[in-house]
Amino acid sequence: MLESLKERLKAIYCKWSTLGMHFPFVRDPVDGKPSITLFFPYASFAIAAISVIALHFKPGLFVPTCVAIAFWSLSTVFYMIRKINKASVNLTSKSIELEGGDDKP
Repeated sequence: MLESLKERLKAIYCKWSTLGMHFPFVRDPVDGKPSITLFFPYASFAIAAISVIALHFKPGLFVPTCVAIAFWSLSTVFYMIRKINKASVNLTSKSIELEGGDDKP
C-alpha cells in the first residue's frame, strides 16, 4: 500500500512538473495555459476575504488584513501590466500613455 502511494505521488509530481498544475479559473484566457501571475490574484483574494471576515471577530487582525489586501492589490496590478509593451510619461502635459498587446488571440 505504501509503495503504491509513493508511486502515485511520484506520477502526480511528474505530471505537474511537465504539464503544470491546473487550478480552476487560473488559466490565462489568451493562451489557455496555467498562469502564475493569474494564480496570485486569485489566491491572495481568497486569503484577503478570509482575513476580512476574521477581522470582524478579532480586531487585532487589522494589520494582517491590510497586508493581505495590499498583496492582493499588487498582484492584481502585476497581472494587469504583464502585457504592456511601451509606456511613456509626459510631465509637461501630466499624461501617461501605455501601449500593450491585444488580449484576443
